[in-house]
Amino acid sequence: MVESNYFLIVSQGNYNVVQPQSASIEVKPGATVVVATRKLEGDASYESQLWFKEEGYILNKSSRLALCVDEFDELTYLREKTHLSDRWDFDSTTGLIYCLTNTLKVLAVRDGGDAEIKYVVSSERISGTETLDQLWILEPVKTRILPTRMGNINVQSVESPKDTRVHKGATVACITRTISAYLKHSDVVNIFCEFLEIAFHQILFIREIYPSDLFERRKKYNVPVQMSRHPGLNAYICDAVLACKPDLNKGVVDKICLLITTQQHVLMERFVFEVCTPYFTSVDGSMAGKNDET
Repeated sequence: MVESNYFLIVSQGNYNVVQPQSASIEVKPGATVVVATRKLEGDASYESQLWFKEEGYILNKSSRLALCVDEFDELTYLREKTHLSDRWDFDSTTGLIYCLTNTLKVLAVRDGGDAEIKYVVSSERISGTETLDQLWILEPVKTRILPTRMGNINVQSVESPKDTRVHKGATVACITRTISAYLKHSDVVNIFCEFLEIAFHQILFIREIYPSDLFERRKKYNVPVQMSRHPGLNAYICDAVLACKPDLNKGVVDKICLLITTQQHVLMERFVFEVCTPYFTSVDGSMAGKNDET
């Protein structure tokens, strides 16, 4: 059994899990999201209860549609990942799942007209008064299916002097190839963009560019960080990071700079993030980098 990227979203209020309401049939865009009894692995609708994160979106494994909120009735449903307001994050310290563009908006459980149906909805977070219906557990799912590209790891070829592109030592090259066996280039870019977004928040807080009461303490990568809770600032940072993604995916970025200027655009500080594109294992097992034609 190995860890996968999938997880169950478990309500701390009733320990049921999040799934599309139409889990027993083909899940289509517009499907309402509810909490229901956990299915056993092998059940026909088991995969509809599994979720994964991508670019800040929470996606359903079965349909690959994103969890989003209807602004009129606050019910959650599934649709294509196109709206920045549909991006969510989980605070493991509080147990809240909050919207990245409005951290006061959190997911919660609400009774439906039918007593047996409990909907997943968007509700307002009031600090210090959170209820169990607003608290969640993201439970990692283990699977017996091994990563399909694991067979590409070949330590002998890494150590071979014929591999002229391995110039930093066999250990470094071996690690690079091991990582690439699990992650695609786009996966690495997504992880880097998430890190970059967190770093921007932290820098703006430390350098006191905005009032400190606009920030709140959260836990990322198992360390405490300061993140903005202002929707406008969050959207601005998010847009700046997303603007870098196309070139990052092409592997043509050498560095990303965060500039702090006065209102007259006089440079005060510059924070530079140097980008090193690693070699990734291609389908035929060869190694390719950003300067290669493959």
